[in-house]
Amino acid sequence: MRDSLGCRQLGEIQAWAEVKLDRLRRYVRLVNGVPSHDTFGRRFAALDAQQFEACFMRWVANLRGAERRGARR
Repeated sequence: MRDSLGCRQLGEIQAWAEVKLDRLRRYVRLVNGVPSHDTFGRRFAALDAQQFEACFMRWVANLRGAERRGARR
């Protein structure tokens, strides 16, 4: 996921989120602002990597399918 945002370090994810904070608040309650890089690290460490990858790939496939269907209209 870090690579998909163009980020290699957790601090870069934090910086990216700070720039996109207004947009992110449309989808996620961020009452205290963007979480720290340490919080991102704990969250990513808690994920099952294989399960996350499978879900992420299904999500991307669904997006691509919707894009293709929209192009045919």
